[in-house]
Amino acid sequence: MIFYLCTYLIILVFCVISSDTSKSNRVLIFSGIFVGLLLIAGLRHNVGTDYPTYKLFYDNPDQRDIQFEYIYTPVRNLLTFFGLPSPAFFLLCSFITFFYFFKGFKAYSVSIPLSILLFITLGFYTNSFNIVRQFVALGLYFYFGLRYMKSRQFFHYLLTILIISVFHISALLMLPFYFIVNLNIRAWQMLIVLLAAVLINIGILSISLFTTPISAVLPPHYAGYLQFLEHYLSTLEEPLLVKFLNNVDKITILFLLLKYKPKLLAADASNKILINFYFIHVVFLFISRGLAELQRIGFYFSIFSLLAIPLLLLIPENKYGKAMMATGITLLYTAYFFFFVLGKNVGEVIPYKTIFQ
Repeated sequence: MIFYLCTYLIILVFCVISSDTSKSNRVLIFSGIFVGLLLIAGLRHNVGTDYPTYKLFYDNPDQRDIQFEYIYTPVRNLLTFFGLPSPAFFLLCSFITFFYFFKGFKAYSVSIPLSILLFITLGFYTNSFNIVRQFVALGLYFYFGLRYMKSRQFFHYLLTILIISVFHISALLMLPFYFIVNLNIRAWQMLIVLLAAVLINIGILSISLFTTPISAVLPPHYAGYLQFLEHYLSTLEEPLLVKFLNNVDKITILFLLLKYKPKLLAADASNKILINFYFIHVVFLFISRGLAELQRIGFYFSIFSLLAIPLLLLIPENKYGKAMMATGITLLYTAYFFFFVLGKNVGEVIPYKTIFQ
């Protein structure tokens, strides 16, 4: 844990410095942060739940138990052809992921330093140690997907999704959201959907009282249809109130985004897309908690919190208010990073070890 905290604090200091320096120095600082994060991710050894799976895939090309998207096989073969060990694979995947996230920060964020800090504190950085293939897709979607949604170029968006799905098939699920996030969703409509998400959660919990006796009387073939539901129920360990309290920060941020939506849209009409993405992200938090399959889909929405949360800096009228807002957000999610991401050792990224140890 100490390693991650020290790394984060160093990055935090440089991000603070970057806000009051020349453009050339900012480029140098952000480039240094990028390289540092890349080396930490690419040169890790046995860090993360999924690390052994990817290492086995790379080191044992003849095994058939691990099935990844086809593109990773020729990539592995090319790297091994040049005699490169498995860290080359992790470095390549991390480079693609971080490059397009940072490119997205530069192109779309109202505060690059805050977006970088959120990338770490919200757990996206350490999550990329595990969900390697999907994070390659997420990085590409973060930059190219938003680019073509903002410019309303559906054909380019469609082509982008098809290309990204080569890296992770889940990207295909994002096709219809081109139309959804461009809708002018009103606050009262969002409230109805949020309430529906809560009711769905409560409804599913009440159904749990009946799944076992129903399974007992149904023929085996039909009883199998309840297995998915039972699996979902078994993962819902938190009461709804606890879930609400754990996500009160997200709900508060959504409230502020909606309250000041006219001002945010006046600054940039395409901010509507980020607000809608953040709204869908909050909905997914209520309906997908504990179910890995839905959480994976939710990543395609939650990554845009890296751009939506910094929009709050547009709310204060003066630089002191903006500084206080940035400080508050940073302190809040620094605590989140310490207590939840590192404290719960999400993805088994602690302790950190390098290939040189």
